[in-house]
Amino acid sequence: MSCFLHYKAMIACKNSGRDVICDFVDVNKIVDAGATAKPVKDYELSRYACYLIVQNGDPRKEVSPKSKKNSLQS
Repeated sequence: MSCFLHYKAMIACKNSGRDVICDFVDVNKIVDAGATAKPVKDYELSRYACYLIVQNGDPRKEVSPKSKKNSLQS
């Protein structure tokens, strides 16, 4: 995920009055890097966070109607 899109989505989440920490949960994952393993920063996103990322994405790219429907359902 682009850092810029992530940042824009977090701002939109905050502006909507929701708790950003609950929708964008920081997690660290261990990834194999050759002979060693290293921690990598990652996020667990709520459905609302995914929706905001799609809404703040590139308007020139097409989003399928099924994706829009799934992101809005509870």
